[in-house]
Amino acid sequence: MTDKLTELRHALDSLDDKIIGLLEKRFEISALVAAAKDGSATVRPGREAAIIRRLQRAAPNLDPALISGIWRNIFSASVVQQRGSLRIATLDESLVTAHWHFANGATFEVIDNLDWLLDSVPVRADYTVVPCAAAAEIARNLLINRELMIVARTPLTDAPNICPCFVIGSHEADDSGHDISLYAVGDDDCHSIVEVARDTNVEVKGDKIKFIGKVAAWS
Repeated sequence: MTDKLTELRHALDSLDDKIIGLLEKRFEISALVAAAKDGSATVRPGREAAIIRRLQRAAPNLDPALISGIWRNIFSASVVQQRGSLRIATLDESLVTAHWHFANGATFEVIDNLDWLLDSVPVRADYTVVPCAAAAEIARNLLINRELMIVARTPLTDAPNICPCFVIGSHEADDSGHDISLYAVGDDDCHSIVEVARDTNVEVKGDKIKFIGKVAAWS
């Protein structure tokens, strides 16, 4: 082993020590945040998206998917630290995305029927993860179910082998600073989700229309 290689490895070790120290400090502050929230929602998809965007701008030479993946683990662990548990229900085809988004802090249940899956919130699950490809079925269900809203579209930026999914819960998402409004639209037996940028004035048309949430704009 050369002296240069040894020197570089020592430098990496030193950086790792600094990173783990900063992580410890972050979770200490996260615990204080939990106390300051005084019962408000611990899952803040808008703030999470804003943080990821800021970090991606700060490190343009790093893979955006790498940044998202690391901070998704941090966010999930922080949520579990603040609330004690996080229950996620998902279809089998969206299980990989559910694990990627909520990471190791959550417990997961696979329910292979979309109607039953959405009915699982909030009794059996805190959130559900459903493929965006199932938009028509989601719209049909949320036109009827007044308690559920789409709170996120994940991943925020394309990630290898991660199926784009909606995260659905029992509250409206907070603002991220760049959001898209989602509407469930029903015409006869046809259902869809219409996306409207928050800074545009677009009229959504259909026999049945319902606002079903806002999500951070993705790329």
